[in-house]
Amino acid sequence: MSVLGKIKTLLGVKPKEPPFISVVLHFRKPISLPNETIHAAIRRAWGRDVREDLKEFVSEPPFCFVKFEGMLLMLSNARKPYCSPEMLEQALAEFSEVRQREVVREHRGFLAIDLRAPKDPGKTGKMECYRRMCRLAAEFVDYNCMGVYLPEIGHMRPYDVDIISALRSENPVEEIQEWGQPPVMLIEDDDPRLKAAVAEARERWPEFVQAFEKRQPSQTFAVKALFTDGEQGEWMWINISSIKDGTIEGRVENKPASVHNVREGDQVSVKASEIGDWAYQAGEKLVGGFSLSPPEKT
Repeated sequence: MSVLGKIKTLLGVKPKEPPFISVVLHFRKPISLPNETIHAAIRRAWGRDVREDLKEFVSEPPFCFVKFEGMLLMLSNARKPYCSPEMLEQALAEFSEVRQREVVREHRGFLAIDLRAPKDPGKTGKMECYRRMCRLAAEFVDYNCMGVYLPEIGHMRPYDVDIISALRSENPVEEIQEWGQPPVMLIEDDDPRLKAAVAEARERWPEFVQAFEKRQPSQTFAVKALFTDGEQGEWMWINISSIKDGTIEGRVENKPASVHNVREGDQVSVKASEIGDWAYQAGEKLVGGFSLSPPEKT
């Protein structure tokens, strides 16, 4: 330990923990992960298997360590939820999006790929570690995989058709956060920020209508509206085609998570007085989107 480190220890100053670099796959059903499966995944993801002459290895389960080109990973394949039952409500509170919460609540197994070395790889090294980890994770993603979670940034990406390509991209951390589906919010969510967003959207509705009337052919205009099915309800986005006499017509842009009387792509009409948000693109700027969090809003 350095002199500075000893002084900080004596003063009770705890060293800053390095970021927790991990990729966690959430599964509907637990998976089997024998060593031969891991070796095959490594060959497909990284272009070759581990080499004994380079002191690389894949250790035996249940806690499998993988050494590859100076990177040490731990693969934890568990036949249980990622969070304990006691922590479920706390975990659910981190997400207000319907599909994210469904992943947290319904998954029954997980595979965590944790970076154990280097401890603090730096910005460039961390990105390279994420690339390799995510490409390895992509080999275990299929319909049984409900979602991908990145603990370092606290982001959950539910399974969709583009999730594998996002994991295999050059910048997987960024791509995983770029959803192909607009967010679906809970009907019972009483977050004051969402209430404020709804109020602002309705107050500024004339601004949206004026912009829509002057729209260019390349522009997309959307509103968020509430859809109900019995006791279930979801806020979903509609790509609008017309606004007339307080009625909005357009196409549903979301794949519903809990309502079954409307589908993605359906033509629908809603009252302007009942919208919960609106948004349109003006050049590179997103106007509106009051209910979107900063990472989603550009």
